[in-house]
Amino acid sequence: MLKFAVFLWHVFCLHWYEGMKLPVSTPMAFNEWLRLKRCRSGLSQKKLGEALSVSSQTVSSWETGESFPKLTPHQMRELCQLLSCSLDELADYQIGMLGIENFAQKAS
Repeated sequence: MLKFAVFLWHVFCLHWYEGMKLPVSTPMAFNEWLRLKRCRSGLSQKKLGEALSVSSQTVSSWETGESFPKLTPHQMRELCQLLSCSLDELADYQIGMLGIENFAQKAS
């Protein structure tokens, strides 16, 4: 039963984000991008958290924009592999959201 519920959640995530029609000029915030990539990868917050050695609550706070990920280089590589993205793409969303000046301050 739990596996079916998880499956339905993934289907909901995919359809919800696929249904969002953002204008090309509207930049996606990091938290939205992270949730979109996680859902498209078929990962739950719990599974992503386990892979990055953080809690599912931490992943949730990243996706709601309550906090910003402070990842080690190893965690960044792992995140990129799990989400099928490049390190450049990850950095572009993080820096684009915060601005280059705030990026270093938030990450430290």
